[in-house]
Formats: sequence, structure tokens, C-alpha cells
Amino acid sequence: MIRVFWHTQEFDDSDADSESTITLELEEVGTRLTLRRTNLSDHGMQYKDGWVEHYFESMKTHFLSTAP
Repeated sequence: MIRVFWHTQEFDDSDADSESTITLELEEVGTRLTLRRTNLSDHGMQYKDGWVEHYFESMKTHFLSTAP
């Protein structure tokens, strides 16, 4: 498990840091990646689409192209 705490300039100074937890689990075929986001402010849901668009789609393309 990987835990990352972050605070963007879009957060108010009074907002607590957000936490991202990434867990990798072996499956029968492949690996399951679970991303859990906690402690987001009200405007923080915009990051959900950003993760899919900028990270997960690129990762999926990369790992599918390098699979044996």
C-alpha cells in the first residue's frame, strides 16, 4: 500500500490535506489497482475525472502494450 498526502493551491489554507491510498492486489489474471481518496473538500471531486483521464487511461494503455 502506498499513502500520499497532498494539498493543492486550490484548497483553502484551512482545508486539511487530502490522502490518496493506492493498493495493488494480484488477481488470477493481472493486478487490481485500487485508489481511495479521502478528505477532499467540496470542490475535490473534480480530481476523480483527472485521475481517470491523466493517469489510469495512460497506465492501462502502457501495461496492455507491454503484457506478455
